[in-house]
Amino acid sequence: MSDAGSRGNREDTSGDAIAAWARARGYQVTVRSIVPDETLPIVTALSEWADTDQADVILTTGGTGLTPRDVTPEASLSVLEKEAPGIAEALRLSAYPRFPRAVLSRG
Repeated sequence: MSDAGSRGNREDTSGDAIAAWARARGYQVTVRSIVPDETLPIVTALSEWADTDQADVILTTGGTGLTPRDVTPEASLSVLEKEAPGIAEALRLSAYPRFPRAVLSRG
């Protein structure tokens, strides 16, 4: 999720990294999109991908900070059928030694 990325003003380096990580492990990346940091576009994209069976798993990046425009966690929760908070906890834990500010992520 990125306002600047959705306008084409920033390269999607985090999306590239996630896609490369998934492919290196044998997973197929079926859909990618840069969505603005706004609730409706996030909910719309996530719902479309889930409801049309475009993906078995949806990974998101961005929009998890503390600014007013960071709404990805709230938007995602409105679409989820089941939450798995341990995944985000494990990601923060693994990132913490290299990037202590990871504990400020809300997703």
